[in-house]
Amino acid sequence: MPRTSHRSRDDANHNFVTHEFAAEIVRRVSVALGDNARVTPMKGALLARTYYEDVSQRPMSDVDVLVTDISLRKSLHELKRAGFVRVGVSSDLGVRTLSHPCAPELLLDLHRFPLPLGLGRVTNAWFLVDARADDSLFGARVFIPTRTRLLAHTLGVIANDDVYRAHAHTLEDVNRLARAQNVDEDVRTISDAGLRIAAVLALKRVCEEKPSSAASALLTAIELTAAERRFAARLHAELVRLRYTPERALRGKIVSRFVADTYALRARSVLSAGLGKAQALLLNRWRNSP
Repeated sequence: MPRTSHRSRDDANHNFVTHEFAAEIVRRVSVALGDNARVTPMKGALLARTYYEDVSQRPMSDVDVLVTDISLRKSLHELKRAGFVRVGVSSDLGVRTLSHPCAPELLLDLHRFPLPLGLGRVTNAWFLVDARADDSLFGARVFIPTRTRLLAHTLGVIANDDVYRAHAHTLEDVNRLARAQNVDEDVRTISDAGLRIAAVLALKRVCEEKPSSAASALLTAIELTAAERRFAARLHAELVRLRYTPERALRGKIVSRFVADTYALRARSVLSAGLGKAQALLLNRWRNSP
């Protein structure tokens, strides 16, 4: 058998095992927090089980879970009682990283918000509108957002990862969520999220590396004003340039804070990022953005 076939089979087996451990972690979080919280798995942990034919098709390196209706401090207290251990300190506001002895190498990122503050209007309340409760997918109660809100969230995740730092499997997530026949509905949800510019930037990369008819139709359908198109072009050019430079990590993080549709959201995003003295300079530099 060709070596590539062995590698493909090994990768699939690894992905399957990873998702089994991820499901157990999500289950333990839900059980530990009980009816006091709404537990919503995000990214690969959820999408692999809802929008892929087989979980082994979707690589994953950690488990992202949104917890609402309970404070982060209370969540951490209950999870520590259930055997979770705090590991390291996340640089993202409202994110705590933990591990559990059942899968010590698979880290849990516990989120207070779906996306960083200011990155669009993707608040907890917005993200969970019409979310359905499910007791079977992970063996305990979780909440599953609608397809269109998961799509807007995924595009926001790509933008937050400086577009070109996002993983290839996140680009594929967009293709799994987008629907060419529902493009108008998708555009409305993205607009409501305040992420039209972010979506254009993210979809450009999807169409470059993981092209699909649905992603292309969505990119074409998102309408920007002339000023927004110029602003998006500036951001895109900067992100492409940073893709190949050593300063990418810091400046990429800075630029990704300006992808929301309004200046007010961008200002909030920069301030919540804790970028220190750079804040005033950055806000002044981009003040004339649309």
